[in-house]
Amino acid sequence: MNHETERSPKPVTRIKPYSLGLSFVGEAVANAFEYFKENPIKTNEQQPFQNFSFSSFAPFNNTIPINNKHQYNSQYIQPGDVIEFYGPACGGKSSILYSLMPKTILPRIWVRDGGTLYDEEKQFYIGGADNGVILIDLDGRFDTQRVYALIVAYLRKKIKEFICEDTEERRRINNNYNDASRTSMESSIPIDMNHYDWLPTEEEISQVACLALQRVHVYQPNSSLEFLATLQSLPEYMLESDDEFKYLMIDSIMAFYWQDKSEETGGNGGSFNYSTSIVRALRQIIKESNVVTIATNWALTLPESNNGINETISNNSIITTTSLPFPPELFYRDISPRVWQEFVKYRFVVAKQPLPQYSVSTHPTKVVCDEARMEILRNTWFSGRIVTPICGNLNLNIFTFKITEEDGILSE
Repeated sequence: MNHETERSPKPVTRIKPYSLGLSFVGEAVANAFEYFKENPIKTNEQQPFQNFSFSSFAPFNNTIPINNKHQYNSQYIQPGDVIEFYGPACGGKSSILYSLMPKTILPRIWVRDGGTLYDEEKQFYIGGADNGVILIDLDGRFDTQRVYALIVAYLRKKIKEFICEDTEERRRINNNYNDASRTSMESSIPIDMNHYDWLPTEEEISQVACLALQRVHVYQPNSSLEFLATLQSLPEYMLESDDEFKYLMIDSIMAFYWQDKSEETGGNGGSFNYSTSIVRALRQIIKESNVVTIATNWALTLPESNNGINETISNNSIITTTSLPFPPELFYRDISPRVWQEFVKYRFVVAKQPLPQYSVSTHPTKVVCDEARMEILRNTWFSGRIVTPICGNLNLNIFTFKITEEDGILSE
């Protein structure tokens, strides 16, 4: 079979971030787009990290190559875009990938056993995309049980939403849309769960979750060479698969960074060559499938600056008293090879809400009894910053979100 004659490029359409499950970065993307239109970046111009304030902020080392500038012609994410989330360990990067999976792999309408698309009593709307996801797990830590739990939680949430909507509709009917009598009527019409005895059982929910998991195609290469071979085989695999793929996820793109470094013989050795080949293979995948590529990355270091930010980040005594409303890790620098950095269209740094710090003389009892600390542990928020493209106002390019099993990613 000649695959080349059968392949036809998919139409490129603009997609709002929320339609991809990326609503928590949507405002930052739109703000960066508006800033980029008004403040074009000159070729090879290095943006100095200076005038650190809430009103004016120019990130460092965010030069956008001239051949990439045409990509920023929409405030929306588009098929074929490459997105990177980088940051320190336990910063929510893998959780972001996992949280995007349920709505992507679940069907739009769940037709229960024995039903058809024309049998409304056997249908249940869950709003999924019914697409596949390819996950290249370079860290070797993919947690199937966690994704399964997220899918089950998503289904239960949809069931609750249906019950609430249906109950409200019945109340309105009983009230004849009479707002004056609604209060008294609501209290007299409780939610009768027996009315919903046809709803999916826990066993059915589990079956649907397991079927959805089959749309997550996981690869676990053990080296950059295996990673490259995997990428080169994906176009044919995606063409022959029954699934239509929305995402290609890579966790984490620089997993073999030090392994490759140790194999270098000097000069521009293995790491650079692998990176170039990997980017070339990814370009081919995107050309043939238009998937949105989302990669995580841990490769970072402190910002190269002499204006006080380094001291704020590295000096523990300053960290303990800082009034910054966001983690200092948001100003860490991505140290990935340049060929990769130029390939990424949207780059975000993410980090967990910092815990209160204590001096070595603090009694452990005080730490355990600190209610503010315990609340952060119970209800952890994450912060993020859009790094590429440049957004010149710190107020606009920082966003916050949390990740829960029941609701996935929630914006503040």
